[in-house]
Amino acid sequence: MSILQAAIIGCGNISKYHVEGIRMAGSNVSHVCDTNLAAAEAVSKQTGARFTDDHRKVLDDQTIDVVHIVVNSNLHRKFCIEALEAGKHVICEKTLSESAADSQAIIASARENGRMLFTSYMKRYIPSVVQAKKLLEGTGRVISARFFTRQMWGNLWNGVPKDDFFKVGKDGKSEVVKRYGGGILHCGGSHILDLVCYLLGLPESVRAYQVRPDYLDYDVKTSATLTLGALDIQFEALAHPLPYSGLLGDGWDEGFEIIGTKGRLLWKSSLWDDVVSKSSVLVHERNNGETNTYQYHPVSPFALAIKAFHEDIRNGVQSVQGPDTGYHVDRLIETMIASATAGRTETLAW
Repeated sequence: MSILQAAIIGCGNISKYHVEGIRMAGSNVSHVCDTNLAAAEAVSKQTGARFTDDHRKVLDDQTIDVVHIVVNSNLHRKFCIEALEAGKHVICEKTLSESAADSQAIIASARENGRMLFTSYMKRYIPSVVQAKKLLEGTGRVISARFFTRQMWGNLWNGVPKDDFFKVGKDGKSEVVKRYGGGILHCGGSHILDLVCYLLGLPESVRAYQVRPDYLDYDVKTSATLTLGALDIQFEALAHPLPYSGLLGDGWDEGFEIIGTKGRLLWKSSLWDDVVSKSSVLVHERNNGETNTYQYHPVSPFALAIKAFHEDIRNGVQSVQGPDTGYHVDRLIETMIASATAGRTETLAW
């Protein structure tokens, strides 16, 4: 089996997880790029890859099979489409773009150019989430579901934050919006919305509510009821100031509960970027009184996701995730904001 040649555009903090995933997949990091040349050079020293501050040099390299897009979300459409038009497969960090229309344009480019497109929603690949997917059928008809992410972002609720990352700058935008396109819904809620789609399916309507303080340019809380057939799914994304809450008392409180007529699945997640010492927990309660708890050795879901994507590329068939996965989440985010703004339920025709 041939060794895939991979390139990384964007050599910030998240790039290290892509490097690890590429290595786990048995592929080679052969080219890295960042407008901050020192950042590209640092990744080059770790991988032996060529480095540049000009992404066109990466896309013109005919030896590259797949490009990992790890830049700010407002640049995703540009870099994804340019890479696809250059004949490269694309693995893009979430969110796929900052609008559903831009995401559709990226997907159209992938289809037109016959290339594979993956959005790096890696929480699907957490071993306990994979196990939940396997167990879901045995829980019977789903009659209740709630999904949530509650992340310790400091006290954003009582005035302008001190952290430069979270406060609005002189140009009228905060760093969190510049980099990720929004607040807690975009940064944390997007992953949870992907889990809703992965585990239960695409919601048919949304009634959302948001808290957006007038001194910030993003939400600190988004809650919603998502409907799917007769099922109402409760969703919450919350930026909170409590440093000791959650599964391991480190401020990270994230999970889901799915109740069926034959049992219950309860998942609690550990901190997203600690893939060395922390892992998540799944509890499966059956209606016969039996309970099983699943906890696995810590492992990087980034690496597991990228390994699966690379295997699809090598095999020539996109099977582990559809090209429209990122669009589904971007459409849900856009619809939630529209619902909260208009104060009404919004329907989704997929």
